[in-house]
Amino acid sequence: MMKQVIFIICGIVLSLLLITSGSCTGRTGTRKGTENLWSIKMAENVMTLADSLIHYVEGRPRW
Repeated sequence: MMKQVIFIICGIVLSLLLITSGSCTGRTGTRKGTENLWSIKMAENVMTLADSLIHYVEGRPRW
């Protein structure tokens, strides 16, 4: 009975070690080339237009 408990505890500890060691090896570098993506440029332009339109549109626009 005692050997089974020790075996289970060792299994849990080993699985936790594997999980934590795997999560610590994430990417450390920054993502390159994001300034050239068309989707990011479009989203920034839309947000710039939407932010500037808040101050100039009167009433309750339907967007």
